[in-house]
Amino acid sequence: IVQAISILAQLPPSPPPWSWETVSLFIHAQNTSGSLNATAAKYMSTFPIATVEKAQGQDKSNPVCSLTEPCEEDKIIAALQSIRSYSTDVRTLFYLNTVINYPQFRLSLNFTGQNERYLLHDDVT
Repeated sequence: IVQAISILAQLPPSPPPWSWETVSLFIHAQNTSGSLNATAAKYMSTFPIATVEKAQGQDKSNPVCSLTEPCEEDKIIAALQSIRSYSTDVRTLFYLNTVINYPQFRLSLNFTGQNERYLLHDDVT
């Protein structure tokens, strides 16, 4: 419970402004060549909602997550923190596709075939 309260205390106090009169704008982007630069992060902070795509800062020469290097989750969180540093009004969302096992995510280390409970099987057992 203490951890849940701690997490809730870090959340924005309210959802982004919304009205059925006008559709809200949002931005969903990535920078595959590295970290977001200040110009991009500042621009993204001008939207009510910002999300960062799964290939943020992906090292194309080594797209597999390792325990010694930052994985995609780390790069996405760093990008979202950078965006929030320019505006506390922007709501940043971390989206994680859990249907596809992307090897650049730390989560993928759990799905190496050694964790049978996570694997999808054709039988119903």
